[in-house]
Amino acid sequence: LVILLAEAVFPAQAAPGDTTRVSVGPSGAQSNGSASAPAISSDGRFVAFHSMASNLVSGDTLGNTDIFVHDRQTGVTERVSLDSSGAQANGNSYLPSISSDGNLVAFESYASNLVSGDTNNKADIFIRDRQLGTTALVSVGLAGAPANGDSSIAGTTGNGRYVTFTSTASNLVNGDTNGVQDIFVRDLQLGTTSLVSVVTGGALSDDNSGGSSLSSDGRFVAFGSIAKNLTANDAKGDIEDVFVHDRQTDETTCVSLAPDGTAADGSSIGASISSDGRYVAFSSAASNLVSGDANGWADIFVHDRQTGLTSRVSVNSSGAETDNDSDSAVISGNGRFVIFASYASNLVPGDTNGTNDIFVYDRATSTIERVSVDSGGSEANGESGTPAISSDGSLAAFNSLANNLVAGDTNNEWDIFAHENVFEADTTAPSVLSVTRADGSPTAAQYVNYTVTFSEAVTGVDDGDFKVTRVGGAIQGYMVPEDGVTGDGATWTVTVYTGYHNGTLRLDVKDNDSIVDFAGNPLGGTGTSEDYFTTGELYWINRSITSMAFRSNGTNDGWVLESGETTDVGGSMNTSATSMWVGDNIDDKQFRAILHFPTYDLPDDAAILSVVLKVKKISVTFSDPFTTHGNLLVDIRRGTFGTAALQLTDFQAAASGNTVGVFQGTSVGSWYSAVLERTAIPYINLTGVTQFRLRFELDDNDDSIANTLKFFSGNTDSGNDRPLLVVEYLP
Repeated sequence: LVILLAEAVFPAQAAPGDTTRVSVGPSGAQSNGSASAPAISSDGRFVAFHSMASNLVSGDTLGNTDIFVHDRQTGVTERVSLDSSGAQANGNSYLPSISSDGNLVAFESYASNLVSGDTNNKADIFIRDRQLGTTALVSVGLAGAPANGDSSIAGTTGNGRYVTFTSTASNLVNGDTNGVQDIFVRDLQLGTTSLVSVVTGGALSDDNSGGSSLSSDGRFVAFGSIAKNLTANDAKGDIEDVFVHDRQTDETTCVSLAPDGTAADGSSIGASISSDGRYVAFSSAASNLVSGDANGWADIFVHDRQTGLTSRVSVNSSGAETDNDSDSAVISGNGRFVIFASYASNLVPGDTNGTNDIFVYDRATSTIERVSVDSGGSEANGESGTPAISSDGSLAAFNSLANNLVAGDTNNEWDIFAHENVFEADTTAPSVLSVTRADGSPTAAQYVNYTVTFSEAVTGVDDGDFKVTRVGGAIQGYMVPEDGVTGDGATWTVTVYTGYHNGTLRLDVKDNDSIVDFAGNPLGGTGTSEDYFTTGELYWINRSITSMAFRSNGTNDGWVLESGETTDVGGSMNTSATSMWVGDNIDDKQFRAILHFPTYDLPDDAAILSVVLKVKKISVTFSDPFTTHGNLLVDIRRGTFGTAALQLTDFQAAASGNTVGVFQGTSVGSWYSAVLERTAIPYINLTGVTQFRLRFELDDNDDSIANTLKFFSGNTDSGNDRPLLVVEYLP
């Protein structure tokens, strides 16, 4: 008893690595009922949770699940699921969320006596002000009416002003007619409620949403949904995705996406957003969110909304993937740490208990720690779950059935534990490793890109951190544009405007202490320097540009028609006609066109600057496929798709680069043009031929009507009408 009292009353003296039990009653007495769902104040002093126990506070006589807050500094546990007079709730309460200072606690409750007029017989969301001793209804209907549906899973901003929750009620806002579970945000200061699980612009979702999380200012709301209409690129069917709604711009975006922006191939759940709204953590069964995901288990991911990159964090310190499922992801407020539960046995050495454990991944150092251990590091002898983490990542909380995490645990109940995380203090300042050219040199390009590599992941990188230096020549007007910096982690791309005249340019990195690592260490250490890194690679800007035009070879170009509506393979072709077709025919088979150019006439050492592909329209059959089939796309092949002669397999043969250009839907003098992406330039064959494949974005539109664009081929008598390739280069 003396040891338990010391743990309860003086937990502030706990050292890194220590584990204490917080679901305790007066004098540290263990509870007589299970506890779950911890939530932690910003500094880790207060831990909120729900519990069935009746002995955590005096006067708990109704036998309901209640909400409690444990003060780790004083050892006192307080019940907060009370009305404003202190009367206990007459129904069960669950799933608390706590403000940064620990004063405000939001929770779900079936009680009807926490506020007056609660007559809806539904689960509602309430907020308790611990200092004032008052309880208020959050999930309130229009004009103060009770909500006409259940509400659950509350979350708060750091200052407690905004509360997000899930509800099936249709009377919380005007126009909620979709009949599904939605996500709402209540502004307690203004007394207003907004519906946030909506399509960009405000249209209602077409299916259920749940599990929301708020940024500290209440602007960004992350949530999960099986709705199919929230964004164009989310997964369809019964696959759940994770979304972020921007309450300022009314924009909704999907964040559980593959690197190419396509939908996830498995469900993603449990959204948790960092304080600044930049990072979103979630669990997903998808295998296409990152490369190399081959374990077949649900993993934990973090999506960076600034860079659009997604990383997997349920990996061991060597980066190896798990051998079992992971879930319940929560990201720390600063975005550095992610806590989660996992059945995996290979995340840390010595994991032999064969049960669910709690882990914390440090995104700054790419290391992982198991926190469901006792103060000596021994593993738990029972299952653990429902993890939470403080804003700075210093404290983890979770519930566990284990009886060996602290001394004297004999209640055989799920208890709440707090673990002081052990992470090596990061005092090493980041540095610049290199500044290298990302494009060819010499160049006449108006813009060039540099790749800047730091010694570790950094943030705060913007155009003000760089200076363009003229090393030689008469070049003028060069600069880093305001939007010219993109990247993430340790690698960033800096775009430089090259101005006018010729000369040589270098990109220097300034040390103004705005670039910091996850631990807040500034670039190069504290102190500023205008010329911190000045040894990067040079660009020679030479604006003596030459161009060469090529006409498609009629002997080798032509069209290929799909063998069936959905076969995706060629079935028939024509290489002798004076025209080509793209679009679909009356049987909804897709036409694709193959163009053939003798680019071996270019100098072998040409530095290509730009490539434009043009075709001349003859006519359109029925509807213009630019309006029915989307964009006309360009694939490129260095050499030939098969042989020089047109083949049926050219329809589906692998390209060197897919979608390297998009034709504009409006013709000029009957000519359609596509300016190819820079990614196409390496595939222009300087010593042989280059082929292109033209196809519409939509293979067919299932209307059983021919929708085609007809244009001149390389066989047309008029050489000036043949498909044209224009290459600009430096000789």
